[in-house]
Amino acid sequence: MPFFAIGYGMMMWFFGLSLLSVIGLRMLGIARLEYGLFGIVSIGCLLAYGFKRVFRGLIGEEFVKLIKKRTTRFIAIAALLVGGCVTIFIVPLEYTSTGNFEVRPASDIDVCSPVHSFIATVCVQDGQTVERDQAIVELHTPDLVSMLASKAAEELNAKATLAKLEAGPRPEEIRSLERRVSDLKHWCTPGTSDLESAKKSLEFELQSLNEKSNQTRLQIELAEKVLKKTEELRAKGAVAGA
Repeated sequence: MPFFAIGYGMMMWFFGLSLLSVIGLRMLGIARLEYGLFGIVSIGCLLAYGFKRVFRGLIGEEFVKLIKKRTTRFIAIAALLVGGCVTIFIVPLEYTSTGNFEVRPASDIDVCSPVHSFIATVCVQDGQTVERDQAIVELHTPDLVSMLASKAAEELNAKATLAKLEAGPRPEEIRSLERRVSDLKHWCTPGTSDLESAKKSLEFELQSLNEKSNQTRLQIELAEKVLKKTEELRAKGAVAGA
């Protein structure tokens, strides 16, 4: 019967200490966010008063008498306390909950696709832990086949151009170009002489036209003088009108 009473008392004492600790830590967190240092000091004073009532009697005469006269009982109680503390901090506990609730993620990570696609299959569940390089979703791209074919054609064209540049010009192409250069040189000499002849002919024609132009201008000036003289004579009555 005494052991039952001791066990019941210790259980109630642990319950009160645990409840006070949980409530105190929660109140400290709220007070720190809402009121800052003033809230922490206020809740600290309240917790100090509460813990004083919980630990009341541990440092009194009864506790000293327990240590001196009931050593075996004290050792058993101390062993129970130490074992309980070790159990709390070392043995892992599983936390379970029931009912309908929603668990929101602590952080969101956006995964972007390099091309416009549609989600065909989702490979993971909400809240599931994924590993590096693990498939999350399967995408369906309607234009992917045509895009791959276009890129493959561009790759083949680039390879063909590169091979052509690396191989250099073919011998028959070089000979054809040499023949064209030789023909152009052969045509260049007579073309140059023809051009000089044409220039001389044009210069001669231009000189002849200039001379004709000067003669015509002199004839016009002479005709104008004769016309002017005739008008003056007719005005004086020396020449009869037509």
